[in-house]
Amino acid sequence: MRLPVLFAALLGGAVTSGSVAASGDPLDSPAPGFMPIAEITTPIVDASRLDGAVKVLATIETADPATMDQVRADMPMVRAEMYAATLEFSRLYASGLRAVDAKRLGEHLSAAVRKSHPQVSRVLILRLQAQPA
Repeated sequence: MRLPVLFAALLGGAVTSGSVAASGDPLDSPAPGFMPIAEITTPIVDASRLDGAVKVLATIETADPATMDQVRADMPMVRAEMYAATLEFSRLYASGLRAVDAKRLGEHLSAAVRKSHPQVSRVLILRLQAQPA
């Protein structure tokens, strides 16, 4: 079952595909790994003034342990890519007074990370918040 893997990822531990035993059931097959990312906070700038902030807590889903090791080794670059993508998203689509489109942001973050690590499955958003200034 994949639920324990997700909970382990939420608690901050990197989970590899060997963490879940296979029992023949497709849902119990080895799960991908999850690499938690520290919270990213970017400003929302509208018409040259600070309008608020976007806070994102995410995890990177990888298909194999080798990819997870590469992402872990390149974490400063991965965080910089995610910060830049979140900053651009905040500038274009975010407001401190309305909900943030989590699906669109997840797609932006996934595309940003895949530029340097094409093996990454996707970026999953665990928590997303927009605050007015």
